[in-house]
Amino acid sequence: MAEKFRPAQKENVFSKVKVPSYAGPVLFLTIALITGVFFYFKKHTVSDEVKEENSIDKTLSAVLCQSTSCFWLNKDGVSFNEGAKTSGNLVLVVEDKTNKELKVGEKLLDPKILGKINFLKEELANNFKIELVETKTEDSNYSDFDFTTSEGWVLRLNLSENIYKTLETLKQSLVEIKKSGPTALLDYLDLRIQNKVYYKFR
Repeated sequence: MAEKFRPAQKENVFSKVKVPSYAGPVLFLTIALITGVFFYFKKHTVSDEVKEENSIDKTLSAVLCQSTSCFWLNKDGVSFNEGAKTSGNLVLVVEDKTNKELKVGEKLLDPKILGKINFLKEELANNFKIELVETKTEDSNYSDFDFTTSEGWVLRLNLSENIYKTLETLKQSLVEIKKSGPTALLDYLDLRIQNKVYYKFR
């Protein structure tokens, strides 16, 4: 009699693998640890960013405008907001005619230059009876500035120079200029070059 062949049964290799009893808890703890580390770093990274943003002084000291975009600066020259151009003459507004890229959160203007502009504005008003109504620059280094006075003439200065020496030169220059005519007829007065005075009447 022919022998009947029985189909070979497939052997389940996984049934022979012995999984330790502690494998489950270890796997759970590993996943929990990885998840915990991920959320810890995510939380602290966000917290550091928020902390850094909140640490910026948001006291308005000046406004730097480039075309239609205006950046609010604190006394350190750091921009903390992009907003509208302020009206009036209480807050210094600087018109930037350069093509520099400006961003919120960055130092856009040297605080020393910013301090000199505010000091100059105050000194001219109190001791020279000259009111500045507009401040602008085409210098990417923010050294050369054009200050338009309420009389319509332009005062051109290099603020990298000693501000007290600049004011003294201005005082002497105005004395000589007034011998030729009233300052109201001036077109510009240029003191940007040391030991040189350039001016023109309209």
